[in-house]
Amino acid sequence: MQEAQRQRGLWQWCLVGCLFAVGCGGQSDRPEMATVSGKLTLDGKPLPGYIVTFQPSTGRPSVSNMPTNAEGQFELWYTYKDKGAKVDKHKVTLAYSPTSDDEAMAAQSGNVTGNPKAIAEKYGTVAVTPLEFEVSDNTTEANIDISLN
Repeated sequence: MQEAQRQRGLWQWCLVGCLFAVGCGGQSDRPEMATVSGKLTLDGKPLPGYIVTFQPSTGRPSVSNMPTNAEGQFELWYTYKDKGAKVDKHKVTLAYSPTSDDEAMAAQSGNVTGNPKAIAEKYGTVAVTPLEFEVSDNTTEANIDISLN
């Protein structure tokens, strides 16, 4: 009986050791990244309330974690815990994201900065957006000025 308990304990320690070895020795699939923040403007004026997405030529996109603020500022996140964007050439898309019911009602009645419907038509998908941005290893700022003309 004592021998069986000792062997079971040995197997448990071997299992724990294997789990540590597998968990600590793996390669990360995280690509080369750069921290990126910036300002979104419409004809030079801050454009609040938009989610900014950088879609690289390959791999997962980076998304602003909150809509642009009153000054049009945004910060990109690769995952919920990793700030930044993949070093690559990106297509940039914009999506209006009201943060309150009042903002949503204002957007429906056309009382917001810009024109969310027109911006979505021109910049809302990777297929239509003309916006491109090259993120390099020393990129930190991505200021984007759009126009509806």
